[in-house]
Amino acid sequence: MGNCVVLKNVSFRRDGRLIFDDISLNIPKGKVTSILGPSGTGKTTLLGLITGQLKPDSGEVLVNNLSVPDLSRQALFELRKKMSLLFQSGALFTDMTVFENVAFALREHTQLPEHMIRDLVLLRLENVGLRGAGQLMPSQLSGGMARRVALARSIILDPDLIMYDEPFTGQDPVSKGILVKLIRALNKNLSLTSVLVSHDVEEALSISDHVYVLSHGQVIASGTPEALRENTGSELQQFLFGLPDGPVSFHFPAKPLSEEVLA
Repeated sequence: MGNCVVLKNVSFRRDGRLIFDDISLNIPKGKVTSILGPSGTGKTTLLGLITGQLKPDSGEVLVNNLSVPDLSRQALFELRKKMSLLFQSGALFTDMTVFENVAFALREHTQLPEHMIRDLVLLRLENVGLRGAGQLMPSQLSGGMARRVALARSIILDPDLIMYDEPFTGQDPVSKGILVKLIRALNKNLSLTSVLVSHDVEEALSISDHVYVLSHGQVIASGTPEALRENTGSELQQFLFGLPDGPVSFHFPAKPLSEEVLA
């Protein structure tokens, strides 16, 4: 089946701070791959590298065997038509109905007649269980419903690759359960490749085929969810099970307290 996304020996700095230090990973086609790690480890930055919003300082970023940093603006635009990104906030247009939000990309990027746009939008809203909410405004939606509308919009152009940026953040347990079920079902039914960036461990592990865990600019573990649960690495265990004590320190690096307070 091959890989959809490949990062080879990628290093990246932002404002002088090392975000990634020679990391490599492979995201297979047709699977759900999760990128996990504590907040601030560069998970969202990774999506920026894949989509070409950011360029690595060194190393390769390949999507469908194309070197993303080397693409022309037009070629990158064409590649992005086959990608989709579900933003953490949902990012719905507040002055458009649910229907118009989902239809927006079809009107911008295709010449389809209106009756076909209508049918496609209704089908995608049906996929996320919200066909009856087409005429509602975003302000009338719950947080979970808004995230599902954003998901319908993200698959309207039939992408090959869909990326989820913290999809479970701010969701109640029922909404989380619905999103977990949708992500897995859509990946299978639409033959997608899914990349899930999250720090919600249990939800991500429950639907992933493969997992990478990032920390301090490195991949500290990778494998199936079952393999990660059995991994005895102390930093991995601290993250997976939410342990307060371990390699990840409570204190941000600083001078000794006595030098600043009692001096």
